[in-house]
Amino acid sequence: MKTLFVIIMCLCFNVSYAQKPDTTKTSIQAKELDEVVVKASYLTREDDHILAIPTKEQRKHAVTGYDLLNNLMIPGVSVERSTGSVTTPSGAATLYIDGRKVDFREVQSLRPKDIARVEFFDVPTGKYAKDAYAINIVMKPLNNGGYTQLDASQGAGYLNGDYNLVSKFVTGTKSLNIWAGYSLENPKSSMNENEVFNFPDYQLNRQLFYNNAENRHTEEYVQASISNRGKKYIWMLRGGMAWNDIRNNVNNGMTDYWQTKALVKDGSILNINSRNKSYRPSVYFYGLHTFSDTKSLDYVFDGYYSRNDYNRFYNEDDESFHSLVKEDYYYVKANANYSMAFSHRNRLAFSLFEFMRISDSEYTGTSIYNQNLHSSETILFADYSQRLGRFFFDINPGLSFLTYSLKGMEPINHLTPRLQTRAAYKIDKVQQLQFTFALGNTYLRINTINNVEQQIDPIIILKGNPDMDNSILLNPRLSHTLNLNKFALQTGVSYFYQNHSIISDYYIRDGHLISTFRDDCIYHRPSADISMTYK
Repeated sequence: MKTLFVIIMCLCFNVSYAQKPDTTKTSIQAKELDEVVVKASYLTREDDHILAIPTKEQRKHAVTGYDLLNNLMIPGVSVERSTGSVTTPSGAATLYIDGRKVDFREVQSLRPKDIARVEFFDVPTGKYAKDAYAINIVMKPLNNGGYTQLDASQGAGYLNGDYNLVSKFVTGTKSLNIWAGYSLENPKSSMNENEVFNFPDYQLNRQLFYNNAENRHTEEYVQASISNRGKKYIWMLRGGMAWNDIRNNVNNGMTDYWQTKALVKDGSILNINSRNKSYRPSVYFYGLHTFSDTKSLDYVFDGYYSRNDYNRFYNEDDESFHSLVKEDYYYVKANANYSMAFSHRNRLAFSLFEFMRISDSEYTGTSIYNQNLHSSETILFADYSQRLGRFFFDINPGLSFLTYSLKGMEPINHLTPRLQTRAAYKIDKVQQLQFTFALGNTYLRINTINNVEQQIDPIIILKGNPDMDNSILLNPRLSHTLNLNKFALQTGVSYFYQNHSIISDYYIRDGHLISTFRDDCIYHRPSADISMTYK
């Protein structure tokens, strides 16, 4: 039995700067609360979200932004701090800082003492209407100064380390941020697997065994941003580079084959060596124009280029299979949101999205082929919300135009309606009933629709399926929330439906098992959930 020791080091260098006092009393007085439903020690429900002002203890026991989100203990919100995954019964939550959508590194590097409050939008509207659940982290103002922070963790028992550097400097309205880091994992793994293949005339069993295989994963990144915060206009420009290297090496493994209970081949020496490496430069720009107290426009441009190299070598005695793929991948996202608020407690917003993806893959080794996929999706949303006494509703209709083309094939187009609608009824000061409905679609990926065949071992051949359709998703949900002084409860029921669901498919050809995909399936899942917290 192996024992794992973890050594955690944290070095922080800080330059002092002026900021508002960190007290709950000051934070509450500084914000006017409308339509207060329930007020707990640090939680307040407003019109369309739950407002959380972290306590001194919650900040004290948090190191990163994800730690603080977890410590707030919002019913139904589950935070995986190591990966940055934030999930709810309604779906994955989208994270924002001061109204700007952010990535894992930005939230991970936040200092809890710099966070003024957190807004949990369980009924998202306006610019958040496209999200199943939105979380907006509001920062304290920083006028001059900054800090540099280094954190490091190192495991003993097997090689495992994570090192990160964050530096922030503010002067007047401008802010400069730098992030850099390196992580390494190198665990060992063992496997004893038995596979059964049912061919038309016989049954073939294959037993695979290996021990102490090496699984090495390294990641490095550097990222910098500059931003300016004015009274009417905010902008941010960010660029970065990331490197990944994943290696899996199996040496001196063993395979045995049986055919209808008769031993066909035993003691075959197995070696599998694979390496997947990539580098990814990226650029990001964000702008926010505030025309008045009721009108605003924000827009985002986000793009990156990724070079991905995948190299896999499978050797079993005298049989060898080599897969070598070099991919150039381009991704561009553009988004603009215009929002207007009116005097009758209603709001209107328009959102335009454009997603472009280009994948160019060169296959060599056992299979030699070039594959290219171009795809573009344009989505337009209009969002209207209205509050009438205890009743609130939001309707967010949209239209998606998806077009994609595979090399050597005619372009395929899909025009799909989109819809998200939400309604909430405040039963009393501590209870609220919510209903949501979502209609959406998916987009296809290169690994499922390519027409390349790759033989990865003596039996299995991988193959894509270019003749698949776009999936339509339906998801209604009904939930009830209860917030008392120290006790909070959320219950809900939902139903998820998907047509043209993509699943794995298998068939026999010339003594080989062909592993491919199909989409003539329907997936549906009814569910019920309950979440309770006691503060």
